[in-house]
Amino acid sequence: MVSGIDARLIEAEAKLQANDIAGMMTILNALRAAPPKISNFQPAAMAALPTPATQAAATTLFFRAKAFWTFGRGQRLNDDRRQMRQYHRTEDQVFPTGSYFKGGSYGHTIQLAVTNTELSNPLFKGCTDRNP
Repeated sequence: MVSGIDARLIEAEAKLQANDIAGMMTILNALRAAPPKISNFQPAAMAALPTPATQAAATTLFFRAKAFWTFGRGQRLNDDRRQMRQYHRTEDQVFPTGSYFKGGSYGHTIQLAVTNTELSNPLFKGCTDRNP
């Protein structure tokens, strides 16, 4: 099950994959013009985004827009990994690099670690695919 926002974003990505940039932008800008209520929070209406000229620019814009809608709900990692797997982006194009603002540097781990409770499960055989 998904929320109305998630359903619109799925439709927008389907338009992106069908090379229908105008259709994708119609959906994204409709969300911005009349944002749905998220729990008890009602986002303010936002200005329309300009239509990108290329498929690559549209992909970048789509995932950036989607990040703002999904970030606070912890749904971003799957999209970031999917950008690498399905859209052939490199790790440094998707994930932050360089110095971390609280000290140290960003690392290269792009998967969530298996928890200790799962490791102690006798039926757990390990992850066979650690690729993005």
